[in-house]
Amino acid sequence: MKIGVFTIFLYLFFTLFSANVSGQLNEIDRLKVEANNARFSNTNEASSILLKGLQIAKKSNSELDIGYFYRKLISEKGNAQQLDSALYYFHKGLSFYESTRNQKGVENMEDNLLKAHLHSELGEAFSANLDFDQSRKLYNQALIEYGVLNDFIGVGIVKTNLANLALKQGDFPTAIQAFLSSKSIFDTTEYHYVTAEICQGISSTYEKMSNLTGAIQFAEQSLAYIKKGDYEYPGIINAQINLAKLWVAFGDTLKMKYYMKRAEEGIDTLSLHYLKPMLANVQASYFMNKNDFESAKQVLLAAEPNLIENKIDAIQIFEFKRLLSDVLITTGDIKKGELILRDIIEIVDSLDMFQEGVKVAKLLADLYEEDQQYEYAYFFLKKHHFYKDQTIGFKQQKAFKEIEAKYQNSVQKNQLLEQKRQIDEAAWRIQQNEFLVIILVLLLLLSLLIYGLINRSLRLRKQKELQAQHLKSSQEKLRISRDLHDNIGAELTLIKSKIDQRIYVEKDQAHVRELKELSNSSKYAMDELRKTIWATKTNQIMLAELIEKIEVFIQRFEIDYSISKNYSDLIISALTALNVYRSVQEAMQNSVKHSNATKIDVIVKKLKERKIQLEFQDNGTGFELAQVTEGNGVQNMKDRMSEIEGEFMLHSSQNGTKIKLTFLSMQNKK
Repeated sequence: MKIGVFTIFLYLFFTLFSANVSGQLNEIDRLKVEANNARFSNTNEASSILLKGLQIAKKSNSELDIGYFYRKLISEKGNAQQLDSALYYFHKGLSFYESTRNQKGVENMEDNLLKAHLHSELGEAFSANLDFDQSRKLYNQALIEYGVLNDFIGVGIVKTNLANLALKQGDFPTAIQAFLSSKSIFDTTEYHYVTAEICQGISSTYEKMSNLTGAIQFAEQSLAYIKKGDYEYPGIINAQINLAKLWVAFGDTLKMKYYMKRAEEGIDTLSLHYLKPMLANVQASYFMNKNDFESAKQVLLAAEPNLIENKIDAIQIFEFKRLLSDVLITTGDIKKGELILRDIIEIVDSLDMFQEGVKVAKLLADLYEEDQQYEYAYFFLKKHHFYKDQTIGFKQQKAFKEIEAKYQNSVQKNQLLEQKRQIDEAAWRIQQNEFLVIILVLLLLLSLLIYGLINRSLRLRKQKELQAQHLKSSQEKLRISRDLHDNIGAELTLIKSKIDQRIYVEKDQAHVRELKELSNSSKYAMDELRKTIWATKTNQIMLAELIEKIEVFIQRFEIDYSISKNYSDLIISALTALNVYRSVQEAMQNSVKHSNATKIDVIVKKLKERKIQLEFQDNGTGFELAQVTEGNGVQNMKDRMSEIEGEFMLHSSQNGTKIKLTFLSMQNKK
């Protein structure tokens, strides 16, 4: 979990107006970017850049930027295990806050949340240095500071950090309780990507507790929030792979295969090969459950070359290498398994994964003892005991259900108390004079005004984040489109060109016919590639463009057809357009190959609200609905419409087959 990083994104826009002189502003922004790029590769360089930025901010008397650089220096020194320096900059930042508050007053400060930010950053620094008790105290103080200023987002982030702290120590009930509390806050906002991460944290905690029902429940919620939050597609694929893994452990092969198929389609369509090792984890687990360790080994080794460590999460790398080492050791390749386990220990140390490290270190100690390498055996046995000492109170896990029930009951109790308080307050108001009633009304209006200001601030934050997110998503889509066009498109063009040259010199007419069929097939593949590129180059597409693509596809079959072109001003998402187009392709193939149809009608209707219905009808022989199988492509069409939250209807008789695809538009063109 990397939810602590969200603090940067949620407050970063405050720093964009920190200097009065444009030259200094540009210099400060440049230093922020350079420091962020250097923090993981060269901590000394990052600290020097931050100190330079602090000096410039002080010269320009930029309150926001001064606070920013103090916070980042605390974080940098904490990551470098220099707690004394982190404490030094914490106290300097706190003194700056107190001085500014005394001069201006809290209400006039540009960053009145600085004190809370400083405590939160120092809490993270102590956590990175394994002082969890001090870290928890600082987080709790930050919680108080955010609460005093009614900063609900700050409260939610700190509660999530406290949950991660409990998770590091193996205190799963406390972690769940903190996660649920944080989720209740973010459920009231539009930060769906944060809620998705929180749900994933709850799912991971349940999984560690061997509560697969709870893990699956929150993993499905995480996927739903990811889709709602307009995540980039790799986030959706990761969530699908995680669900497939959980269903393997649960023993439901059908659901495991469903999510694996969805993830595999996404990986192949977008060429996200670095995600293949995660998919291989699921397949290998499936084989291992059947005691087929050789098949599991082959699957993992085939995916290993795609393990690009700078593109996927370190925890995912840990899971892949842990599974691969188990399979290698089980199948007799002990030496290679040992080497991979030593790589895993480095990940355990860098991420403080003490619970996972307990088993890995013990296994290494046992392997080296069997090999009579006692020095190494003793070294890893000490690590085993160290990891074990860092993990607390697993007996508390047994009381989790009771704690969770108490938490839910406390929510209901608070609601009942709130209702009773409102009734008592209403009775009290009746007994008061008109003057008090007027005062209460004024207070209510003031509350609404404050709520409106807070809500407006949240909307502005969300708007800036969405703009940055859409820009990043668009750039990635354009890059993928260029790669598809430049690489696969060029290869297909070369293949067709060589086939056409062979046709020109070939004398045997039978060979000529076969070569022409190959040429047409390569041309069709190029056309399909262009359609895929068309759908990935943009976030939204005119309905008229989709209808035009469908018409061009139908014309390939040299069949009588009609197609309506109404509502051309409607806009749909690129994902919706691609799934509707593929569904029409399935329907057309069935009509021509199986129904002997001679006429196709495509009708587009606009239903109530934002719903659009595309009706596909042929005059073929039809078929019995009870005899429909997945081989007819019907299940594929159902799955595609389900993926875009659409509807699929099928009716067939001796007079022909009718298919209705219902989906949502985005907005009208203005």
